[in-house]
Amino acid sequence: MPRLMWVVRDNKMEIKDKQGNKITENQYLEHKLSQIAKSGSRAITRTRDKIIKSFPDRELVVMTNPMGSDVDEEPGDDLISLDQEELSPEFWEKCIALRMKLVNDTPVKQIWSRKITGSTFVFLLNEYIAALNEKGSVIHFSNTWEFYLESELQDLYESSLLYVEKTIKNHMWGNDDEEDEE
Repeated sequence: MPRLMWVVRDNKMEIKDKQGNKITENQYLEHKLSQIAKSGSRAITRTRDKIIKSFPDRELVVMTNPMGSDVDEEPGDDLISLDQEELSPEFWEKCIALRMKLVNDTPVKQIWSRKITGSTFVFLLNEYIAALNEKGSVIHFSNTWEFYLESELQDLYESSLLYVEKTIKNHMWGNDDEEDEE
């Protein structure tokens, strides 16, 4: 089964139990999921049941305010343009820990028994999200995968062609051109 990592950027979130004691982020997630079961709404309960059934291995990661826990304002869309020095050390440490967790704990993804890279996975996710956001659209996983493979083959063809042209040029005229050495 796939693993769910729910990343929340919310500096106002209190990770405590009913008695006010600090608990882990995962304990908080499980507590909230159990509260949903008591909500009485069938639609919400079905969604909760699907999350629990589809993702038996789940984890919550709560990010602090990028500007610091004592700051009320959020950077909004400008977060990507900020330098590391402008971010709170606590937020930066959480980012590094999250990155390490993703790099070290995430198993290699496969589609139809073929390993895929992170960029491939992101490409496919973007295609699926675009299809989901389009009203009346149906996701055709095989079509998206075939489209991706075709674009990869085209890139491979073009880079191979450049390599062959460069090799022939170097063989015929030598390595005098510095641009060819790069």
